Amino acid sequence: MTRNLHAALQHLRRPWGPPRRIWADAVCINQDDATEKGGQVQMMRDIYRGASRTVVWLGDATVFTPAGFTLIPRLLDAHRMRQEVGDGRPLMSLSASDREMYGIPSYLARDWLALLCVFDVAYFRRMWIVQEVVVSRTVDVMCGHDGCTWDELIAAISACIDLQLGRPYDVGMTMPIMATARARKFYSCGLRWGLLELLVRHRGFESTDQRDKVFALLGLVEDDQLARLGVKPNYEKGCTVADAYVDLARRVLEASGRLDLLSVSAPVPLAQGARGVELDLPSWVPD
Repeated sequence: MTRNLHAALQHLRRPWGPPRRIWADAVCINQDDATEKGGQVQMMRDIYRGASRTVVWLGDATVFTPAGFTLIPRLLDAHRMRQEVGDGRPLMSLSASDREMYGIPSYLARDWLALLCVFDVAYFRRMWIVQEVVVSRTVDVMCGHDGCTWDELIAAISACIDLQLGRPYDVGMTMPIMATARARKFYSCGLRWGLLELLVRHRGFESTDQRDKVFALLGLVEDDQLARLGVKPNYEKGCTVADAYVDLARRVLEASGRLDLLSVSAPVPLAQGARGVELDLPSWVPD
């Protein structure tokens, strides 16, 4: 068990009342058994879809995050109030008295840095969060003792845009969160992307095992398409990352009868500070 998971279980446990049933992949799936892991990964969509509540655990609080979560409801209230009165001025151009009326701190206040610290948590960039958030009925975001609902988090980002806040809203920083939010909305409407489009839309997300760039998204694909492709999670040592990517590309080409895959086979520039994995792939296989 990782230190982060240990902290999450401590925060989620009930010292009194009925026991709480929690499913966490790190302890409920034998990570050292490749066969079991492959089979269990195929069930994760149903596990999250059937859960009464999914908790996005961002880790223990930092010196900044409590203030960031405290700002979210204030930001949403200010956005609602300004819509009601039809005030379209950029929020940061308001006088101190106007900002006080809306309950919003000064542009120079550390509260905005705290909100950025919430948006910039590494958890939001992880590939596995996409399926977890997309298929779950109710999603809560927790960081230590602080938190909000997933919908409130997305509304806070949208408010930053609508209120023309500038610096507190960083496109690159919130891009993974909004990409997951779009996928969740799309899925909740009963719509489904094909596997290739899912892979392209989320190729910038991170995963410890690079094979999960594919396997973590299979649960969002319709069952009949998966059956046609015949793609299943394979964590056996004999299946390398390159093997998984080549096999997938070949199956997509054969099942679709189209060459769309070739349009996304070029290398993707890595974000600053990100570490890539050198793969010996054919030119027609997307990385």
